[in-house]
Amino acid sequence: MIKLILTGGGVGSATQEKKMKEEIKRLLRQDKASLLVVPFARRKEEWKDTYYKYMDRYADLGGSSGFMCADEQKDVFLTQIKKADIIFFSGGNEELLKEMMKDIPFTNFEKNKSCCFNFERR
Repeated sequence: MIKLILTGGGVGSATQEKKMKEEIKRLLRQDKASLLVVPFARRKEEWKDTYYKYMDRYADLGGSSGFMCADEQKDVFLTQIKKADIIFFSGGNEELLKEMMKDIPFTNFEKNKSCCFNFERR
């Protein structure tokens, strides 16, 4: 079963951020996890900054070695999906996300994956 954590409007407050971390940890039932940041709902020039933002915010979940930034090359991205414990989608433009994900079958999201969707208003 794929587990989804959905949030909108961004995780802006410290309370919201704490709740998000607690929920991710609860779903994983482990202290360290690999987290794949998927910034595809943002413009390409924002991807790197988005990745570093979430790496800083959630560093205590997996440490910097547990973080990956999604690659736009389909074969690399599919490998990253298989390796990740948490798949964290971020952005604010669902059309950009749909375009990047249109050829990615959800059958690649194996059992016991946790997917977080954090879309900020734009």
